Amino acid sequence: MGYPTNSVDDDVFFYLCNDKKTGYFASNRAGGHGNMDIFFVNFADSSKYYLTVKGIVRKEDKSSDNIMLSVVDLDTKKIIKQVNVNSEGKYNTILKKGNKYAFIYEADKHFFEIKIINATDKNKQEKNVELVILQEIPSGDISKTYESKFTKKQKYNDENEVFLTVLLRFMKKNPEFMINVSSRKENNSKQNNKRTENTIDYLTAGGFPNKQIYVDLLESGNDENTLYVTVMDNATQEVAMKEKIDNSNTDNLSNKKGVFTNYTIQVGAFSKDIGVKNKFFSKLRNEVDVFYCKDKLYRYSYGGYKFKSDAQVQMLILHKLGYKDAFVRELKWYQKSM
Repeated sequence: MGYPTNSVDDDVFFYLCNDKKTGYFASNRAGGHGNMDIFFVNFADSSKYYLTVKGIVRKEDKSSDNIMLSVVDLDTKKIIKQVNVNSEGKYNTILKKGNKYAFIYEADKHFFEIKIINATDKNKQEKNVELVILQEIPSGDISKTYESKFTKKQKYNDENEVFLTVLLRFMKKNPEFMINVSSRKENNSKQNNKRTENTIDYLTAGGFPNKQIYVDLLESGNDENTLYVTVMDNATQEVAMKEKIDNSNTDNLSNKKGVFTNYTIQVGAFSKDIGVKNKFFSKLRNEVDVFYCKDKLYRYSYGGYKFKSDAQVQMLILHKLGYKDAFVRELKWYQKSM
């Protein structure tokens, strides 16, 4: 006998009523009030209004202990249930038809995984989810890439938001890690830059440090409608940064400024005004701006950029030119500090 009567929990004493469509059984599954509770089942209604979802989730070592499986309704972005995973990694549950759901698989010291379940097909009664393997976090050279997919002409969607919420939860448990956001190199569209900006804004608004986020530091995939979000450790970041600086072309240095300028690159801070024509800025063709701040420091910056990703590319070139302490900063920071 299948779900919903038979689950991975302890289900016993099934009784089928005379109508052959309804019945009762005892179970210790979630939703009861004690150790064993009596549940009512309507087989006719369950197939019409609900989708049965089954699957297996395991860790790399093939164990399934302490795996947490959460189900999120993509309409509300809220967790609607926690699904029990048995000792063999098997699970099953029912979902109300007409919605899309995110199945979130998590375990301590492992990377998370997410599966999107579409329950909008009224004629489908059962969904078997492919095997999910949770990758253990290694002791060194950490690099795990997730794909955050967008549809054409779409800036953001429910699946992206759920992914970033889970990513934030993971990063708070592993604060030593960093994040890189990349897109296809050939795709320099404003739309893709905006997707990158939205991703960074969501992470920083959730409390993740901006200084631990990088853009296009690592190679990306080839899908133009996908952002590739990589979790990495400090060693991986340092190797990637060195490669990026070594391969940067100083001839591509640009201080482009437009009407919409959000970011600049701070190249130095001094207690005295050394002047924008100082030889220190000669490699930048002395095209720098100075901000005198409330802390009585003169801060010199180079360029103005709408997107942070553009500023970060230029920052790497400045590093190669010898401005090792250069970093990206929002212009509004200076406005507040003057």
